[in-house]
Amino acid sequence: MEIFFDKYLAVLIILLGLLSFIIVSACGKIAEFFSRFYAIHCLKIKLRDFTPQEIDRAIRYYIWPECQSIDPAQSQESLHTVAIRESLRTTLDKMLNQEINNRHFVLLADSGMGKTSFLLNYFAVYLRSWRKPFKIKLIALDSSNPEESIKSIPLPKNTVLLLDGFEEDARAVRDRTERLYEIIQWTRDFHRVIITCQTDFFPNDSEISHEEELFRFTSGPEVEEPKFPFYKLYLSSLSDEQVQSCLKKRFSTFSKKRRKQAREIIDKIPDLNIRPMFCK
Repeated sequence: MEIFFDKYLAVLIILLGLLSFIIVSACGKIAEFFSRFYAIHCLKIKLRDFTPQEIDRAIRYYIWPECQSIDPAQSQESLHTVAIRESLRTTLDKMLNQEINNRHFVLLADSGMGKTSFLLNYFAVYLRSWRKPFKIKLIALDSSNPEESIKSIPLPKNTVLLLDGFEEDARAVRDRTERLYEIIQWTRDFHRVIITCQTDFFPNDSEISHEEELFRFTSGPEVEEPKFPFYKLYLSSLSDEQVQSCLKKRFSTFSKKRRKQAREIIDKIPDLNIRPMFCK
């Protein structure tokens, strides 16, 4: 009788442990779902420059990326160059809160690597946070009138300005030097300014300094010394661990077969690590 009771108790403990695990996992999934739903809802209300579909795709299966101070293409081509990768979100948090000389930053990456998705998710985190040491505003530079949108923002000294898609600005396409100069004039009083842009939008090597941290912009060809240094960051391609995390978000435990098939496709097409379309 005592042996039977001990076995029964052991089975009961195992079942209770399993039930507790299922409940905790389910609560975590539910909390994650509502948090994501709330973020998407807030973004759709706050942002007019982005479509609801674009916001949905950016938020749903997002994995926070890493960044580096040197061009990923340069580090891949050179055997003697090793890129130090860090969390982009953590790096940006530090840059926004530390006392630094330059208030302008440029985030560089190839097309499809996730520059817009990062800004949307970073802005979503800001909207959900209780503690807000400064305001954050997100504006697409391909919108109808970004100048008016920027100049209408109150209290710029207490505002971080996120400007997305410099290469998609029609006036930048015609003359990127003049347009960048205009944006600098509009944003001089902001606490910090982050501009995203495709790396190949600056084909002239002299426009991107080889110094690890700085992007140097000159106001015209007649200027001998570079002006307006930006802090520059490059978006890193996803690591194997990040790819796996994204696939777990994208395909549930009940879709392991599809997850495995997706993994096989990614292994065959390395560019998917660089342009993670499977995370949308």
